[in-house]
Amino acid sequence: MAIAPGVFLGVVLGALAAWASAGPVAGPAVSVGAAVHVVVQIHTKASLANDSIFISSSQLTLECSSVTFETLQGGSPAAPRTSANSITVLLDGDGNTAVTVDAVNCSPGTALIEADLTTAPYYTATAS
Repeated sequence: MAIAPGVFLGVVLGALAAWASAGPVAGPAVSVGAAVHVVVQIHTKASLANDSIFISSSQLTLECSSVTFETLQGGSPAAPRTSANSITVLLDGDGNTAVTVDAVNCSPGTALIEADLTTAPYYTATAS
């Protein structure tokens, strides 16, 4: 995992993968069978509150037939906002956010997930 100054990207593995131990741990986005389900948590400095973060995974897009990113921003628990292959979300008042990633018909392996701050200082964080 690469950590840019002020940005931490954590990947919490979902039900079809292994559970992480307690605490903020980033691990590989492991495809088990034919599906990937992960929660991507982004923790930054409070000074970056309300800035946009672009989240994507070109490797998942290549390894899976469908990749969907979801957020509650602009949606609801019953109907989250979804986006194919990538998503842009805002950091909250503390400089944090989370999205889910669902991918189907995937080849076995690991994939890199990238989060890019879309405004200066343009930090990038990855988890693989």
